[in-house]
Amino acid sequence: MKTSFQFTRQELYDLVWEKPMTRASEDLGISDVGLKKICHRNDVPVPPRGYWAKLAAGKKVVQEALPEEEADPGYKIRITSTRKSDLSEAVSGVEAAARDREQQPENQIEVGTGREPETKMGVWLKLRLAKQKANGKGLKVIRSPQCFPVEVREESIDRAIAIIDALTTAFDQRGLQIARGEETAVLQIAGETISFGLHEVVKRKKHVHTDEEKAKLVEFDRKETPRNWNSRNWERRWEYERTIPEFDYHSEGKLYLEIGENAYSGMRCKWGDAKIQRVEKLLNDFIAHLEPHAVQKRERHEEQERWARERAEAEQRRTEAAERKRLREKRLKFVDEYRDWLDEADRLERIVGHLEGSMAAEDEGELPEFSAMMQWCRDEAKRLRGRVAPEQIEADIAHWYGSFVCDR
Repeated sequence: MKTSFQFTRQELYDLVWEKPMTRASEDLGISDVGLKKICHRNDVPVPPRGYWAKLAAGKKVVQEALPEEEADPGYKIRITSTRKSDLSEAVSGVEAAARDREQQPENQIEVGTGREPETKMGVWLKLRLAKQKANGKGLKVIRSPQCFPVEVREESIDRAIAIIDALTTAFDQRGLQIARGEETAVLQIAGETISFGLHEVVKRKKHVHTDEEKAKLVEFDRKETPRNWNSRNWERRWEYERTIPEFDYHSEGKLYLEIGENAYSGMRCKWGDAKIQRVEKLLNDFIAHLEPHAVQKRERHEEQERWARERAEAEQRRTEAAERKRLREKRLKFVDEYRDWLDEADRLERIVGHLEGSMAAEDEGELPEFSAMMQWCRDEAKRLRGRVAPEQIEADIAHWYGSFVCDR
């Protein structure tokens, strides 16, 4: 379940300067880093490091003013979160049990570095990384049904192999089954598949021309004069410029594990290197979150199936109602013909009755045309009533309508 909050810039500014970011973010159900990013995107200043400690110690602090808004001042900043309290009892129970299990001393995962991998996946990954060429970002990308996704630079290969090898061993010890997905290896937990990957943080910055690149471009410009325009020279310059990268990529060697689905679950999805702690120390916590993610994914699929069933049942009810309406209109149209015939017979009989009462029977013979009309009205009324006889209706139904019995 998603919980949403809406703030103006002024309201968000008042919130982050009223209490520490950790407390404000906890009230909103997001991380303090996430709240800080939202403030920066909307040009809302936040207290600097040490602000609240100085304030508590009675030291002088300066509160940065809120800059004026250039865009619409009435727009709302929407913050969406999924709180732990919104998780179902089944997910919360599985998460608590998994945490207790992973905190046991005998279940602690040790990542061995500088040694040969012990698992089949670890051996395969080592051979594949040795042959794989780096992409434009300097990353060696491994995506295969035989291994979990890996994206690391040359310097981090040993760490990546050790982490995947340790995780594979831990999965086997805990009875978690590794299966081949369409593109990568996946875990099968609680009847669902969970995918994750090991990645390296890569940052980029605009490429600055080296002295060699500058000299080469100057040489092309020197040859290109108004009197000596050479299309071949221009083509060579264009081809050379294509070899110059637009960005330079660099890495600090930080790795992180990320569950590649269920991003808005309200549970942790990412574990990475920090200033002190490395991802190798977070493997138990990572494994403790796998089963809760799978249970929540199963619940979401069950809910989607329930919605699909409800939509199908509603559509079926609409279809049946439309069919009943169509059938009723069809029957009324058929029956209305008999009603019209009866109404017409009644009109003819009323005319005959009225005229017979207004003149003597012997006078009718003196008016041959009138007498013929009267006889026709009697015959026509009789014929119409004969059309509404049960035997005739039964024959009409079989010939023109089909069957009332089958329409039920």
